[in-house]
Amino acid sequence: MRYVGGGAAVLALLGSLTYWTMSPASTAIGDLQEFPIQGRTHIQRGQSHPAYNSTPPTSGWHYADQVASPGVHAEPIPNEVQVHNLEHGEVMVQYDCPSGCPDTVAALERIVRSYPKKVILAPYPGIGKAIALTSWGRLIYLDTPDEQAIRAFVKAYKDKGPEYFPDEPMASP
Repeated sequence: MRYVGGGAAVLALLGSLTYWTMSPASTAIGDLQEFPIQGRTHIQRGQSHPAYNSTPPTSGWHYADQVASPGVHAEPIPNEVQVHNLEHGEVMVQYDCPSGCPDTVAALERIVRSYPKKVILAPYPGIGKAIALTSWGRLIYLDTPDEQAIRAFVKAYKDKGPEYFPDEPMASP
């Protein structure tokens, strides 16, 4: 009986290890960073708050009355708006191209447009990296628009914020 129990435990451990190493989140995402959650405090526009613990932010202080629409944005989105989107389980894809990078932006736009909801693309000047992917408490930087890594990140972390909002389109009035 002891051998059967021990064998089952070893098989369970090997199964778990195989699942972990073969899952998209562990094989395609790369150097994922996880940050301590800084809370979910609502603030007024213009109100000061402590610094975020990541760039771009992955949690913390945010405006209660504003979120960014899904899809492609030509202008940067304020940190306090981004965090509200992340709280709803959305994923931010942001880029920093000081001297322009039309091919990178076009590739990112194509990927982001394939998601009808909960994925947002916007510039983020000053990241210091070409591309940043953020979700609630998580961040990864990419040097190129690696479609496999972006899709793996979205699959692993979309809808993982503390507030859940369904993907289905809003009903028309």
